[in-house]
Amino acid sequence: MRTRSYDSVQFLWRWELAGNPRDPQRWKVVDTFAHGWLPRAGQSFPDMHVVLADAAADDEASLQTRLEQMEELERAGRYPQGGVVPAVSRGLAAYARGDYAGAIAQLTPLLDKTERLGGGSRAQFDLVEFTAMRACILLGRSDELARLLATRRHGPAKPAVAGVH
Repeated sequence: MRTRSYDSVQFLWRWELAGNPRDPQRWKVVDTFAHGWLPRAGQSFPDMHVVLADAAADDEASLQTRLEQMEELERAGRYPQGGVVPAVSRGLAAYARGDYAGAIAQLTPLLDKTERLGGGSRAQFDLVEFTAMRACILLGRSDELARLLATRRHGPAKPAVAGVH
């Protein structure tokens, strides 16, 4: 991730949220690279991306290990963002596994806390919002999608999410 491989994770994830199919081989490459850069949890912003890569690459063992490490750091008071990053990570992982209802339940209560993710950019906030939106679309929850769209932070562009017009 020295070359900011979390950008690679975000690009691949956004590709899928825009309605494109998952490419398991690309995810495996990105996941391997992410673990080479950050083999153990300790930096909340990159950790979230490693969890996402683990989930999309279907590496459940690494995913659970990373989440446990993050939560251990949080319990010890050594994770500056507290429990927000592990909770968001669990929501993103639920989506990656196809548990869209679980993703919505986990992510939507955290949308007003995304500034605590540690990256600080609009791209990180959008990653969480767009994932929740896409889950609503996939489950046909149009009322919930409308609420998310109405309450989202306004930005320069419309959400790049398949099904949002």
